[in-house]
Amino acid sequence: MEEIVHFAARSHRNSQALPATGRMIAPYHFPYAPTDLWAALCGLRRPFPEVGTDWFPVFKGLDMEVFPTNRGREGQYALLRALSLPPQARVGVPLLTHPVVWQTVAAAGMKPVFLDADPITFGLNLEDLQKKRDRLNCLILVHSFGYPADFDLIAEIMQGKPILEDCAHTLGSTYRGRPLGSLGDGSFFTFLFSKPLSAGGGGCAATKHRTVARAVRKQLREGAEESVPQGIYHIAETLALALAYKKAFYSIMTRLTHIPVYRRAARKRINYVSPLLHMRRSDWGVVASRARTWNPDSHKNSNFWADVRSHVPDGWHIPAEPQHGDWNHWLLPVRPYSEEASVRSIAQLRSRGVSAGLIYDDSPEAAYPYGYSGDCPQAERLARSVFLLPAHSRLTASERQHILACVRLLREQDKTSSRYRRSPARGEDIATAGL
Repeated sequence: MEEIVHFAARSHRNSQALPATGRMIAPYHFPYAPTDLWAALCGLRRPFPEVGTDWFPVFKGLDMEVFPTNRGREGQYALLRALSLPPQARVGVPLLTHPVVWQTVAAAGMKPVFLDADPITFGLNLEDLQKKRDRLNCLILVHSFGYPADFDLIAEIMQGKPILEDCAHTLGSTYRGRPLGSLGDGSFFTFLFSKPLSAGGGGCAATKHRTVARAVRKQLREGAEESVPQGIYHIAETLALALAYKKAFYSIMTRLTHIPVYRRAARKRINYVSPLLHMRRSDWGVVASRARTWNPDSHKNSNFWADVRSHVPDGWHIPAEPQHGDWNHWLLPVRPYSEEASVRSIAQLRSRGVSAGLIYDDSPEAAYPYGYSGDCPQAERLARSVFLLPAHSRLTASERQHILACVRLLREQDKTSSRYRRSPARGEDIATAGL
């Protein structure tokens, strides 16, 4: 239920009502077919197979050990515990990310140290990292929205301290010819429905260090096993989510997730580290099938991204293509020139059937109970203004044209409005008259 709560509900909070008959273009594609359902059910009938360490497509031929985990957060947890960090270790985490990242740090018995964001790349603010480096024992490097961070600069700042890569959205992105996830002391991926390898569940932890690999393997071996009732429930939930993201039902689902009681109940049950550290048997068949057929599919998205870039309103910002690597074009984040413009644009897009929404707007609030002191102003600003446009490779030609038409309409409306002026180079919020 994770992305339904954290994307659809927040989108609705910043939108106007849709027409009763409106069909929304969903932000993600969730290809869960009858063959996947059968593979999941068959997985419950037998022990988890010996998959080895070379099953993950992006790391084939590299000297990496890759371990199937329940989700990305369980991979993060196992890696943190495997690093032999001091008690109550202080782990750097970006504020502009999903709260489960620092909640997993806390679950591992460590303390998160929150880091600011860069308004140009939407990734880690290196000046803030430099300032806080001496307080850190470890860094969770989130390649935000799949955009490759400048790893060499970050490693230089960290001066040999461990770096774990959060690769939730990075499959297909590279840094100087190397796949993201192969750069640091370890990395973790998740295969939930909003991710490039979309299986509905599962994840993995990867490392090139043998001592870390032994400690991860030991934790997974000693962890709990999925029971048959747990597996059947998980399969049913995954199938329900697949149906919810069909175009005919997605608008109804966003209305459901707008109900406060539903949101509170759902959040309580999704942001936790499961005692099931190893990948579920019910997920492996689907993950293995996706891994065998996976390819970046970037060429389909890059042309669409270029079209969006050329039509967004003046003063809007999309990170430029990185010079030090390749971006996988999986998630398309945009930042209007002000927070007010963001709210207004989301409402207009959604009223025309395009599911746009803030993705991390509740992260600052969620960070305060974990020691956040309000010292990440850029991240807070971006959390209230950066939103996603649907941009996955399974969009139809007509859906892409409709999204572009809506973006062009926003541009035309801005051109005729006297209530804005263009943002400066680094994208600070603009005081606008009449908003």
